[in-house]
Amino acid sequence: MEMSCWFCWNNTGIDRELILHSFENFYLAYAKGPIQDFHFLIIPKEHLQAFPVLSAELKKEMVDILRKLL
Repeated sequence: MEMSCWFCWNNTGIDRELILHSFENFYLAYAKGPIQDFHFLIIPKEHLQAFPVLSAELKKEMVDILRKLL
C-alpha cells in the first residue's frame, strides 16, 4: 500500500531530490516550500503524528543529529 504522507520514507512519491542526508531513523531534507533560506527539516523515516511521541531511542538519535549539525 502506498503511503500518502509526502514525508514518509516509504512513500514512492517522496521528493528524493530534496533529501540532503539519511541517518538510521531520520533524514534531512529541504522544505517543499519557501520557509527561510538555509532551512531544512529533520524527519523521522517512520510515520509519526508528532515529535512528542518519539521513543527515548529516537529522541536520543535526533539529539545526536542536532549536535552533529551544530
